[in-house]
Amino acid sequence: MLFYDEFLKKLDEEKFQIDEIEKFSPEIKKVVVGLGVSLPLIIIAMAQLYMAKVDGNMVRVAFAIAFIFMGVKQLKTTFSYKIQIDTKNKKMKFMNVDIDLMRVESCTLKEGRVGKKLEAVLDIITFDKQQYIIPLYMNKKLKFVWIMREILKGVFIIKK
Repeated sequence: MLFYDEFLKKLDEEKFQIDEIEKFSPEIKKVVVGLGVSLPLIIIAMAQLYMAKVDGNMVRVAFAIAFIFMGVKQLKTTFSYKIQIDTKNKKMKFMNVDIDLMRVESCTLKEGRVGKKLEAVLDIITFDKQQYIIPLYMNKKLKFVWIMREILKGVFIIKK
């Protein structure tokens, strides 16, 4: 990702065409990392199942089940990161959560710690006092933040 200051500078300079429905998916780097973790886990699980069949060891079956579970969960996490913004009705669907953008009390763009790295995140707080922290892992992140800023003009805050 761009450094945060450069990201903010580009955000002020750019203008985008807004469609009625905007869709954002994870950037290719995150998909490759997700696949690089999940596929080896599933392959190891299959090898454990084969070796369990050959030597009859039930411990290998338990490891295989655990590895399959972790691999499938990682695949699901990788491919479930989708954001869809309905700019006409001002609604956002983030993974399995629907957020009514008309009921947002504050939306803050800031650098936040995601895992071990500092990433740009959107911190959305609704009038219901629900907080959604959206890490900007998607492609077209500049367009996403620009659209959110345009929709949430009065409550959008940029923390430097």
